[in-house]
Amino acid sequence: MKLITQESYISFFLLKLQGYSLLIPLFVPLIIQDIWPLAVILALVIAMLRTKRTFTKTVLLDGPVLEVTYMQLLKNRKRQFRTADTILMLRDHFDVVLKRMPGPSSWFSVLDIIENKEVKFQISTKEGYSKDELLQLMNAFVHQKAFMAKGNNT
Repeated sequence: MKLITQESYISFFLLKLQGYSLLIPLFVPLIIQDIWPLAVILALVIAMLRTKRTFTKTVLLDGPVLEVTYMQLLKNRKRQFRTADTILMLRDHFDVVLKRMPGPSSWFSVLDIIENKEVKFQISTKEGYSKDELLQLMNAFVHQKAFMAKGNNT
C-alpha cells in the first residue's frame, strides 16, 4: 500500500490535473451526496458579487469629479442609462428633480435638469435614451457652463 504524501497530493492536483483542479469543489456534492458544500460555494460567490457592486457604488458617489469617473466606468458598456445614472452624473452641476408621471399603461419618470430656477432639459424614461444621447447632452451643458464662466470673468 502506497502512502500519499503532501508533496504527491500537490503534484497530482497542480501537474496532472493542471487548471482542472479548480473545478473539483463543484463535484464534491456529487461525490459525498450532500448539498451543503455547494450552498457554501454559492453563498461565497454571491457575497463576492455584492461586495464588488457595493465598492463600485461607493467609488461613484465619492469625489469631486463624479461625472468624469462615471463616464470612464461606463464608457464601454452597451446598455441604456437608467435615471439613477443620470442623476449621479448631473447632480454636481445642476439641480436635478425626478418626477413620477402617470402613463397610459404604467408609471414613468421625467427628469428635470434645472439651472437658475429654469428647466434647461427634460429626459423621459418613457422613451428611453441611449448612452450617446446622454454624452452629447453632458458635453453641451459642460461647454455652455464653461462659455458662461468665461463670459462672466471678462
